[in-house]
Amino acid sequence: MDTVNPFAEYIPKKFCLTLDRIVDESPEPHTCDSDIYIVDNVFRPEIKIEGGIDTIRATAVGYKSRLDLCSASDLMEWKGEITPSTLKFYQGQIGEKMLSVVMEEFVSQTRRKSGGNGITVAGEVLRENAKYRRKGYIAEFNDKYLLRFNRTTSFVLLMKTEERSRVGFFRQEKFGIQVSEIDGIGYMQIGGQNYLFVGEASTKDENELQLNSWTDLDKKGRKRINIEDRLFKPLQILFPDYKLIYFVMAPQRAILQNYQKGNGNKNTHNFDEINPLNQFRLRAKTNVIIERLSAINIETIFVPLPDTKPTIYGLAETLYKRIPLTRELLYAMENK
Repeated sequence: MDTVNPFAEYIPKKFCLTLDRIVDESPEPHTCDSDIYIVDNVFRPEIKIEGGIDTIRATAVGYKSRLDLCSASDLMEWKGEITPSTLKFYQGQIGEKMLSVVMEEFVSQTRRKSGGNGITVAGEVLRENAKYRRKGYIAEFNDKYLLRFNRTTSFVLLMKTEERSRVGFFRQEKFGIQVSEIDGIGYMQIGGQNYLFVGEASTKDENELQLNSWTDLDKKGRKRINIEDRLFKPLQILFPDYKLIYFVMAPQRAILQNYQKGNGNKNTHNFDEINPLNQFRLRAKTNVIIERLSAINIETIFVPLPDTKPTIYGLAETLYKRIPLTRELLYAMENK
């Protein structure tokens, strides 16, 4: 393990296909059309799902983690008309919890690797205490930003915006608040260095990386400020003693160009079939994320969505199909 950066094997590096070498450490900044990003290793925890085949309840179980992904109570989460958006909603809900499990496995593994030789190691993934579920308890705040729990494993970051009008000033809870959602948060303390993991799950499309937080428009189609100013810089202010790491979980095909490590001729640049550096190539859509966050001193780790049976998509489909019957039963009970 890298003695300076304990996560170095998972951090993307810029590789130039023309120069045939890594160019991140070049004395002069390098950019060309042949640049790609590679990683030495990909974190793949072994996670199984208990239940969920013919039942609504399903639990994700890892080496050190155990968390319910869905249960009968989730059927009541969707209040509106049943549409394809309903299915996407459940994919997102289950994906957030799977992300929490993957992050916990990552923290646990890093603790095992980094411990020893007098190095103090601590860390955990934050989850809402069952006793205070859905209370929106605050994790951190200052005079401009407030970070609080949203659901069991997710958070919202609230930020005051500039309101010039008198009406806006007195009604900031409605007009003067910028909201950013965070799918998961974890932290680690390794020796004298603190790390904060900002987690996001991409589950909408099995073949394409789709991160809601990176879109320029909000849910109502209004233009919003960029993600650096809306999310990451505020977190750097709230946690000044922590180095931020963006932890992205997405389907494997959405983030990796090649799936298996390979051997081959070092002069061969066909990364789709052969990986001459015995490393993993990231898909081009990850480039903008890596480069924009690197500019504000934030590193990114991409992790494949665990391959489970049933998949999170299968679990979401089960919930989706059970909603009509659940509503009928509730209606019948209420009108007895």
